[in-house]
Amino acid sequence: MINTKLAQFLRPSNHLKTCAGFYMKQEAKFLLHILNKGYKITYMRAEPYYMYKRLYENGDIVEIKVWKVEKGIDKPHGFKYSMVFIREGKRVIGYDNAERKGDHKHYRDKEYQYIFKGIDRLIEDFFSDVRRVRDED
Repeated sequence: MINTKLAQFLRPSNHLKTCAGFYMKQEAKFLLHILNKGYKITYMRAEPYYMYKRLYENGDIVEIKVWKVEKGIDKPHGFKYSMVFIREGKRVIGYDNAERKGDHKHYRDKEYQYIFKGIDRLIEDFFSDVRRVRDED
């Protein structure tokens, strides 16, 4: 059975015709798929903590999103984060702690465990990797 709030959200409206609305509609379809399969969806209260985005002259992109969340099993430090370095439309470096995967980083096509030692250290490590890759080229 579909939640009434979700059903109201899915009704066609002007905001769904925008580019962002397209993604909202796709996200809503995904939620419907999950609900119809009977999966449990958990929601996490998140408070924005640090947001940063930089577009370099050569087209490289660095984006950092950090939220303060309740401490839990998969986020014992109380942060949810996503950091990415994109070159030519592809992720080269990524640091995140996606649900149930814990802290980890991506380098090119490989994934490595990351030992979280504080949010400042995390950002330093990320930028250190970005500098290394940018200096290689």
